[in-house]
Amino acid sequence: MANLTRSDWQRALDAQSACNLSGIVFSFAETMQRICNDVPDTGPRNAHPICVLYATQIAHLSDHGGLCDPDIYSHAVHEARIAISLYDNVDDNGDVAVAVWSRDCDMVEGTHLVHIQADYNAYLDLVDEQERNAEGSWSLTILSPEQATKFVASSRDLALEAHENGHPHCIHA
Repeated sequence: MANLTRSDWQRALDAQSACNLSGIVFSFAETMQRICNDVPDTGPRNAHPICVLYATQIAHLSDHGGLCDPDIYSHAVHEARIAISLYDNVDDNGDVAVAVWSRDCDMVEGTHLVHIQADYNAYLDLVDEQERNAEGSWSLTILSPEQATKFVASSRDLALEAHENGHPHCIHA
């Protein structure tokens, strides 16, 4: 089980508008201890979204400007919001429902539901699995427990539908 909490992720986001450098450093130090427990190697620790967020604000407040690439910073904010969403959508079993949409190279698309631990690393494992197995486009959507109970899996063969509709050379996705 991960040592990071929802509060760790939220504090990293909140730090982006903070003006008290010492408060940010103390909060970062406390959170960094949990990141070290969660992430075994230095490289991934340094690139952790929480570290990027804190480091960027520390650089800003110490008059060193934006030391971080805007794409890296934007990605860190996005990842922090995903982590918070995982914590906010935990079901009674401690899991989070994620809707997976994908379209393969034969134009068959569908959605199905997977349940993962309410943990950022479990989410990253799901992303890695999708990237390894994807034949085409895909997306993940974190669902609330209520949305998960109403979820209906689906599948469509767009190429077959186009053929049956009399236009086999034009597929409308």
